[in-house]
Amino acid sequence: DENMTRGEFAMCAARLFALDAEDADSFDDVTTDNEYAGYINALKKAGYVSGNGGLFNPEGNVTVAEAITMASRAASINAGETIEAAEGEWYQMYVNYAVSKDCKR
Repeated sequence: DENMTRGEFAMCAARLFALDAEDADSFDDVTTDNEYAGYINALKKAGYVSGNGGLFNPEGNVTVAEAITMASRAASINAGETIEAAEGEWYQMYVNYAVSKDCKR
């Protein structure tokens, strides 16, 4: 029942998606000395994460909405599919996509 930081989640996700760590600086708050930087940069390059206002917040806790968003982006990119826009919260379109793939609670 422990929380997971966004950086920890990024490392786990990048490894699960078999992405190699990248050296590029993708976000203003992810410096090269951050242990998760390479994984965060790889996810950004793959299009799985976009951050918020140039920031990633690697030490913040990942939310369910953020995890679903990342998983949905990865799945849609790998399947060559487009996620349809939806009204509501910023994450609604990603939740709808996950549900359409039978990812339910």
